[in-house]
Amino acid sequence: AAPLAELAADAAILADRLALERLAVLGVSGGGPHALAVAAALSDRTALLGLISPVGPVADRASAIRMSRLHRFVFTRLGRSDAACAAFFWSVRTLVRLAPGLAYRALTKRVVASDRALLGRPAVKANLQAALREGLRPGIEGARQDLRLFCAPWGLRLEEIDVPAVVWQGSDDSIVPPSAAYLLAEILPHCRLDVIQGAGHYWVFGQFERVLDTVRAALET
Repeated sequence: AAPLAELAADAAILADRLALERLAVLGVSGGGPHALAVAAALSDRTALLGLISPVGPVADRASAIRMSRLHRFVFTRLGRSDAACAAFFWSVRTLVRLAPGLAYRALTKRVVASDRALLGRPAVKANLQAALREGLRPGIEGARQDLRLFCAPWGLRLEEIDVPAVVWQGSDDSIVPPSAAYLLAEILPHCRLDVIQGAGHYWVFGQFERVLDTVRAALET
């Protein structure tokens, strides 16, 4: 929970410096918990909390969330073992550095057909490869911190985040458990759930205007 509190404090300082009276807070995938923390801290200024294929509250509600065996292993075991987590991320970092093409092909093996088509686009491939490379360039501590966060209670009172919210979630997501996102949408007091039928985890690369139109409408209200 400490990284979330620090991030929320930093976001508040940034919003003050930029004199932002109203803002939209977006979190994609693992950015979900961070966006929730910022919206909670800046609830009086948040016109919209948008969560795109978010990691849900797995640690707090594991028994209520349908997960594959792989998801259950990652979210309930891997992230809680420092040794296993370090070994995993060092191997990923090495693969990304020495064989980026192979690393990207491995990424596409874990997704559904609709995602595979999006990941095959040159611009999307370049974007994700750059993100992987830069994210792991300083080392693995950032990745380890994120996974530890996903596997532990967030320390947020989700039912008290009293802001307009939307959760966009692909029904066939193989990267994060869709049922965790659905549960998150149920807990948030003013949240609309938008399920993209047949979509996987990376649908937003093909439909970002769906998010931007909602953000624009919220900020113009």
